[in-house]
Amino acid sequence: MIKDKKQFFTYIILTLVILLFIKVDYRFKEIFPGGSQDDSVYFYHTETLAIDFDLDYTNQLDGNLRDAFIRDDNKPVPRQSFGPGVLSAPFLLISNFISRFFTINSNTSFNYFIYSFISSFYLCLSLVFIKKIINVKNINDSGKILLFTLGSGISYYSFERFSMSAVYEFFSICLILFVVNKIYNLKNFKYQNYFIFLLGVTQFLMLLNRWNNLHLFLVPLIYIYLNNRNIKRIYKSVSYYVGLVIGAGLFLLHTYFLYGILTFFQRDIYPSTGWAVTERLSRFYDLSNLMENIFLVWKYFVNTCFSMEFGIFYFSSIVFSSLIFLIFFLYKKKYLFFLILFIFYAIPFLPVLVFENHGTSYGFRYLFTIIPVNLIIYFKEFSKNKLLTLYLITFSIFGLFSQLFFESTNLVSLSENTILNSFDSLSPYSNPDYLSGLLKSLLIPSAYLKIIFTSFLGVFLIKFINLFTSFEDFVSNYYTIDDQLFELISSTNSFSWSYFILTLIFILFGIRNLLFKTY
Repeated sequence: MIKDKKQFFTYIILTLVILLFIKVDYRFKEIFPGGSQDDSVYFYHTETLAIDFDLDYTNQLDGNLRDAFIRDDNKPVPRQSFGPGVLSAPFLLISNFISRFFTINSNTSFNYFIYSFISSFYLCLSLVFIKKIINVKNINDSGKILLFTLGSGISYYSFERFSMSAVYEFFSICLILFVVNKIYNLKNFKYQNYFIFLLGVTQFLMLLNRWNNLHLFLVPLIYIYLNNRNIKRIYKSVSYYVGLVIGAGLFLLHTYFLYGILTFFQRDIYPSTGWAVTERLSRFYDLSNLMENIFLVWKYFVNTCFSMEFGIFYFSSIVFSSLIFLIFFLYKKKYLFFLILFIFYAIPFLPVLVFENHGTSYGFRYLFTIIPVNLIIYFKEFSKNKLLTLYLITFSIFGLFSQLFFESTNLVSLSENTILNSFDSLSPYSNPDYLSGLLKSLLIPSAYLKIIFTSFLGVFLIKFINLFTSFEDFVSNYYTIDDQLFELISSTNSFSWSYFILTLIFILFGIRNLLFKTY
């Protein structure tokens, strides 16, 4: 697997870096019944499929119905999308089966440990798909794909908030791109109609990850126009439309069995009144507010790009490149492709416009589905553009530092209470001064300690030192142990070495496939 000393040291360095990014916060706090956060509810979808083999969430919600949809038969169902649960259920099914034959003493169960790395697997698989589509043949291009992606913010939802839907939405775009690429590069045309049929089905099934991600239906068109392929191969094929019909039917079946209704619209499972989103949408339906709405859209777009609160220019450069790509294709007078790409970018921007916040977590997570298409565009049209490449490399590295320092001090933490965010809207989990707070946090020594000791690198250091002496005694000579550090040390001490070794195997497997292997 390792060919020379240089490659060996690359494995070592990257492993240590990835261990630094893998956080313990959510991995050491297993999800139990009664949770209401998105992290909990997405896990409940997985659990009810893989362990309970039913769609009865009564035992998972355990009476906490704060954000549940109540069916006509009075059964509560989470409103959060079902797709991440479907994609992660096979892994939990296998881990639950394996765990019957042995017991590992650790602070979390084997099921939850495996669950915490499923999103990392899908992120890795997504990037393998991208490498196959681009036909990467050298380590430099592999490194760019890895850096631009991880530096965008999506990796936060793999390494820390692993139970959120962001990575699964990212995967949905990569999967569709991969299927389209397969259709146009099949050596045996006998299977072409099967893949065209699969494309239609897949597009509707990937909506399960987020109902509003309608821009995924534009992905085949973007691939076709970007690679100058024959559009008729897909859009004049009966197999594609049969796949769409069956995919739509499966989507409706999921809403029927889950919510007891047949619908394509997520608003049907939310309150018709009293929901802020409904009230904000009504403003855009009123034509008398047209000029005001145009100004508001422009204001929010500029804010999304350049605000100190996760502005994509600073924190997600591959997403910000969308603006550069649009200008380029408009300048080249490729008006149809410009229009398709504009709509593709506009759809994931709509939640930002409606919710009037960045996504109440790290970064503009609604925009991460843009990344796979932007990677393809970059390598197709801009890989030799030194200025853009320099910008992407510089700010992707900055984005990685931002993720490391996120929540390392009060200056780079999100508010617990409702405050006025960068959109001038009252919102919880905001920080309108995040950029300046990040720069100030670089000078705070305690931030570096928190980064290390809330990561799996810190877990390794604590467990390694414990082999020779008590880490608690060792640290007390230099630092006063507070309750938070004491709890972390206790959790780390009870974290199994077996889990840590499995983590190292996952990391080495990922490095090999994402950096050193060509496709």
